[in-house]
Amino acid sequence: MRCELLRAATAGELDADRVLREDWLGDPVEPDEDDMLPIVSLQIAIGGDPQRNAGEAETIYFAERLGGSIVTDDNAAYQFAASRPTLGRDRVLDTIRILTDLVTAEVISPEDAVTLCREMRSAGRNLRRTHPISLTPRYFRVA
Repeated sequence: MRCELLRAATAGELDADRVLREDWLGDPVEPDEDDMLPIVSLQIAIGGDPQRNAGEAETIYFAERLGGSIVTDDNAAYQFAASRPTLGRDRVLDTIRILTDLVTAEVISPEDAVTLCREMRSAGRNLRRTHPISLTPRYFRVA
């Protein structure tokens, strides 16, 4: 994942550079030689272009190994990770889930969540296809 952020920062994406400067990410976990075969196996298992799934595969691998969670808006990676017994749906999140949790905790308003999603899409980012294109504040309210 750090490689993807570095690539994005080098390409001029300001948000990627800002994320890299944050300390809440902690020290990066780098795969060693013994990690590479299982990571590549995960890339292949996710499907599609393996190079495109490099960050997702690495994230899934370390989340399982270290007991963490993952966040992805990639549909294939999300479905693959959520179906793994070591992760499941409780430890696999997407942007909408995070924003819904923030709305529920009253950290942001439902209107703010909609605005953030629009800004993400305007910046060329995609939300998982399971979510509607036109989001309303009601979508972020938990019944």
